[in-house]
Amino acid sequence: MNKNFIFFILFYFSFICSEAQEKDTLDYLEMSLEQLMQIKITTASRVSQKATDAPATVYVVTENQIKFRGYSCLSDLLEDIPQIEIQKKSISQSSNIFTVNGIFGSEKFIVLMDGIRINSSTGTKHTIHESYSLINAKQVEVILGPASSLYGADAFTGVINIITKRGDENKNLHLSASYGSFNSFNSAFVYGLGNDEISFSLTGKIYHSDEPYFPDIYKEEYKWYNDNYKPKGEMLMFGDTVILPIKEWKTPTNSYFVHAKLNVKDFEIGYSRNYESHSNSFGSSPSIYVYSDETIYNTHIESFYAKYNFLSEDERLHINTEMSTQEFKVYPESQFLNQYASYLPAYKYENNKVIKLEEQIDYKISDDFLLLAGFSIEDINSLPKTSDLPFEYNENLSSAEQLIYYPSTNIIDKDSNDLTIYQDFHNIKYRNFGSYFQVQKKILNNITLSAGLRYDYNSRYNYSINPRLGLVYSKNKIIFKLLYGSAYLAPSPYKSYQHYGSFSLVRDDVTNEITGLASGFWHLPNQNLEAEKRQSYEFYTLYQINSGIAFSVNGYFSKIENLIDSEGFSNEVFHGINVDFVSKSVNKGDAETYGFTAKLDIKNKISEYISIDCFSAYSFSDGNINDNPLIFNTKNTLKTGIGINFKNKFSIFTKILYRSKSHYRKSNSEKETTNDAFTCINLYTKYKFYDNDKLSTSLFLKIDNLLNSKFYNAGYEGLAKTPQDPIKIMMGINLDF
Repeated sequence: MNKNFIFFILFYFSFICSEAQEKDTLDYLEMSLEQLMQIKITTASRVSQKATDAPATVYVVTENQIKFRGYSCLSDLLEDIPQIEIQKKSISQSSNIFTVNGIFGSEKFIVLMDGIRINSSTGTKHTIHESYSLINAKQVEVILGPASSLYGADAFTGVINIITKRGDENKNLHLSASYGSFNSFNSAFVYGLGNDEISFSLTGKIYHSDEPYFPDIYKEEYKWYNDNYKPKGEMLMFGDTVILPIKEWKTPTNSYFVHAKLNVKDFEIGYSRNYESHSNSFGSSPSIYVYSDETIYNTHIESFYAKYNFLSEDERLHINTEMSTQEFKVYPESQFLNQYASYLPAYKYENNKVIKLEEQIDYKISDDFLLLAGFSIEDINSLPKTSDLPFEYNENLSSAEQLIYYPSTNIIDKDSNDLTIYQDFHNIKYRNFGSYFQVQKKILNNITLSAGLRYDYNSRYNYSINPRLGLVYSKNKIIFKLLYGSAYLAPSPYKSYQHYGSFSLVRDDVTNEITGLASGFWHLPNQNLEAEKRQSYEFYTLYQINSGIAFSVNGYFSKIENLIDSEGFSNEVFHGINVDFVSKSVNKGDAETYGFTAKLDIKNKISEYISIDCFSAYSFSDGNINDNPLIFNTKNTLKTGIGINFKNKFSIFTKILYRSKSHYRKSNSEKETTNDAFTCINLYTKYKFYDNDKLSTSLFLKIDNLLNSKFYNAGYEGLAKTPQDPIKIMMGINLDF
């Protein structure tokens, strides 16, 4: 760290020691644990109800908890949720791998903002990190378990809903800015105005980081880079050595987030855009992947919606009408540079557009009897992720107009035959129709029954029926839930149509002239994939020991069928060229997952000036996939958070994460490949030094990997153990006008 940054830290702590006058605005710090558990949510049943009454395993994180714990983005928050595991920097395309209840994949849960989907509606994997800002979040509702009975395709492992504040709930201007290690900066703002009749809010965030220079930190893992590539330009090409131009190590991450919301009485219009760019070489071996600023993977998700809410005068009938559009795009400058593309630029492109109409009606027959029904129609146009392109895709021209060929095929053989093979582009159009029904009825004084069913028909892969059943017992300080649910994961265009591989030149042994093309490997499309299906049984129990202490236990058992995985075939033909080995995505095998979480929550006021907020959760997760160990799943996880608030001026929150080993993608029961168990400690502290009616100002310090530990996550591609970031220090300021 340079002298200016050290001075900044000393300056910060000098404020902690000074005297300042402020008033308490952190309502959360004054709320009891019992009050927090009575917070109402909408995600679990698509109607407003207390989290403890919802027929689901639910975690709710409030606005002030987000601020108190220093969550700047959605992945920060999800890392503290039991049964969610994040393998960071482990895969080129989405960077992070999310595992929920033993099932991995960021495409297997749905992310909503104010009930509108903001992760890919067509099931393409993408990054969930800094571009999912929480600066204007009112609360985040995390539902674990299958939820297709209400949300349809892809609600396989859960649903996450970020509820944002209206303009009248967050008036005026709020700014946050921080700077720190690896030339990282994180800046965000919220501006709101209006009243309960008409209001407007605008949110923005921008993030950049150069990222750590791993060759200096993990010398063994990056030995090839230090000893071969950096001084000589040597790289491996399927066992042989080739010499390449030496490029400077650059692995930047850039992202931004924009959100706007207009409320006019019962009418709401919203817009959001998430952009993220990162190095696609992380998680891969430095002997076969080039680490430079050219090797990037850029995506955005852009959503626009309009909704109208009708509530009858007696507040029994509620009708919600929504129309939304979404575009998911892999930018044409996204590029790989590795041995699989012969170290030639390999560009990617993808574009998916979705239009959705949804109508929901719920009617309260009595205070103890609620009926809910709805339907949705989706129209999807998809250009799935392309094979390697020799140059950038031109979005202003059609695929056919661009005459894009497969690399190495734009050649003339010795007999003057043109060997060019033009790329296959799969432009897919399809529709999804869904209808659902749910009833909630209190059948005894303390027991509520929830039952629901959803039917979906998709013009690509037929239909799916998903039931749901829940019993919730609530009396005094005890909550007990028994739950059954099912879900399906749609065979996305990405999985059904993606193809990748390469052609090579065949030469005459004597003259060395080109005689034709050959290929050693291709992954080819399979348009006949069926949906993966999941059935899950869960229980949840909570005992409130007193107003400040609660203990809960929840468990689950799931069976998954029709798993989509790759299968190999020999001596196939592609575009008339013999291919030695072909892989295709197919439905094969099944899996079982099971586990439980025991969690203790403590929230007490020790004195007039000091309060504490602590949690500790132990999770066990296990199972098998095709009779092999689950991959990217940790059997034993301990998540602990300890927060202390002094006089509502100074707060400090420390979280400790312990994870046992996780299996690498290629692990099997004969030869297990895992990372090592590790413990990581993060810290967030904030001091509010000025507060009046016009301006509130606070400084904060955020330290990830406080002890500067070396640890690894499980990998997906070239590295079985993916190195993780060293200590990262961010220093910042909040201004509320």
